[in-house]
Amino acid sequence: MNKLLVLIGVGVVVLIVGILFATGAAKVNFSVSRTDQPQEEPQDITQAQQPVKAAQQPKLASRPTAFTSKVGSLDFTIKIPVGWSVASDSRVDFVAGALTADTLSDNQTFTANINAVADMHSAPNTKFADYETKWKDYILGQYPSMEFVSGYSTKINGTDTYIMMVNNTRPDGLVVRQIQYVFYLDDKYAIISTGSAPAEFWSKYEKVIKESIESLERTPAQQ
Repeated sequence: MNKLLVLIGVGVVVLIVGILFATGAAKVNFSVSRTDQPQEEPQDITQAQQPVKAAQQPKLASRPTAFTSKVGSLDFTIKIPVGWSVASDSRVDFVAGALTADTLSDNQTFTANINAVADMHSAPNTKFADYETKWKDYILGQYPSMEFVSGYSTKINGTDTYIMMVNNTRPDGLVVRQIQYVFYLDDKYAIISTGSAPAEFWSKYEKVIKESIESLERTPAQQ
């Protein structure tokens, strides 16, 4: 039972970490700053025929970042979004966030982030099917204000993965959109990775957060 609580606790922590970034409670190495969005200038009719430069598309860094789990000393790599920085938090194995925070409609700021933590399976979560049928209900049971958005199973890089998306509402009303991937590595270990961003900015981050988490791989020599 204790092992089960540890594994479940890890999942809860992963979801909470995104909230801690918004309140400033998490001590991380990257800085958070407020930036003003550029205002659109009136179009000059004489330039109407000029080609329009497309907005830069979010993309991942070409060089992967390596990290090692505290449990099992498992080695992993992940590609983080361009313009993000690796940070540190003792509760997880890996965390990275945007170098600049988004300013919300109420003038608060939130730093979009991704984190990951690995642990051993423990009863009753010993098979991938257990995560598919039990993980969602436990997480939602811990947070009555959390709204389930979607959930499904798939394979990512050959690994069975359960993906869950939720809206997590803080006491002050801020809604954080979070997507969590449970990677079933083998019959001994799983690694859970969660991406978080304000719901009002989710469309800005969804693609690159998903691509980053889906680039997560265990070092082949250990498989």
